[in-house]
Amino acid sequence: PWKDAKNNVLLTIKQVCRMFDVTTMTIYHWVAKRGFPKTTLPGGRNPPARYDEGQLLVWAKFNSREVVNTDYLELC
Repeated sequence: PWKDAKNNVLLTIKQVCRMFDVTTMTIYHWVAKRGFPKTTLPGGRNPPARYDEGQLLVWAKFNSREVVNTDYLELC
């Protein structure tokens, strides 16, 4: 259900960690085991990952997660 919720605001993993107040390892676990939405950008051998804000907000609602820090966009 969150695949259609894109708002094209792409967040870094650091911003996502701040958003939910979790570690990067938790985000990696959520991607692997809980269907956490991730977008892989084109480029090189190790392309960067980004996370669409709209998809994350819908994912959080469906998985009973709350946005802990609302100032996550200030980390650029």
